[in-house]
Amino acid sequence: MANETRVKIKLDLTEDQAGALAQMCKRMCHSHFVELSSRFSKYPDGRLEIDHMMEAEAVLARALRDEGFAPR
Repeated sequence: MANETRVKIKLDLTEDQAGALAQMCKRMCHSHFVELSSRFSKYPDGRLEIDHMMEAEAVLARALRDEGFAPR
C-alpha cells in the first residue's frame, strides 16, 4: 500500500448534504459492502474491492467528522 498514488477529491456540498452523507456513512454496515461490491474484483495490490470500499468509506467519514459532521 505504500506505493499507492493518493487522490484528493474536492466536494462542494451544502450543510444538509454533508450531514446526510455523514448519516449514510454512519449507517453503512458490512452487509451493505458485501451486497454492493464485486466478490471477484481484485485490485492490483491483490485486495478485494470490498476492502477498498470499506477503507474509502472510513476516510470519507473521518473527513466529514473533521469538518464537524459527526452524527451520533
